[in-house]
Amino acid sequence: MGNVDTHQTRTLTPTLWSLLNTIGPKQHQRPHKHNSVALDLAVVGTVSERKVYTLMGRELDADGDIVRPAVAEWTSGGVFITPPGWWHSHHNEGDADAWVLPIQDAGIYTHQRTLDIRFADEEVERLHTGRNRGATIDAASTRSSESLLKAHVLAGSLAFGH
Repeated sequence: MGNVDTHQTRTLTPTLWSLLNTIGPKQHQRPHKHNSVALDLAVVGTVSERKVYTLMGRELDADGDIVRPAVAEWTSGGVFITPPGWWHSHHNEGDADAWVLPIQDAGIYTHQRTLDIRFADEEVERLHTGRNRGATIDAASTRSSESLLKAHVLAGSLAFGH
């Protein structure tokens, strides 16, 4: 979703970015991360036995999979938060399309050229060849991954403990 008045960032507003994302049946989106926080509205999520969810975590393993992921199940009409700088992947194990509307503060990061979106497969390839882009968040100066992964699912939303 864009606005003709924000031609430089192509975002909804100078600070907000959004899109309506669909994940087809039996599909998934590989891990990726960015510096913006996302408030995600599950427009169409898990229905009956159809499981739709997001995995999130601070680290990837050598195969590009998220280490010790927190799970946010998509409940239709529910919301969850994707923390900035966290790897996340979206999964649809059902037989119909799933829809999510993420709203992010990515406009400001895009304008400053600091969004730093990364994709797991590219990151793994770089590491296998001995190249490292570096970290955007110094894990040593932040809370441990274990304390950040203490997630609580409350009323269809995912809240992270401090």
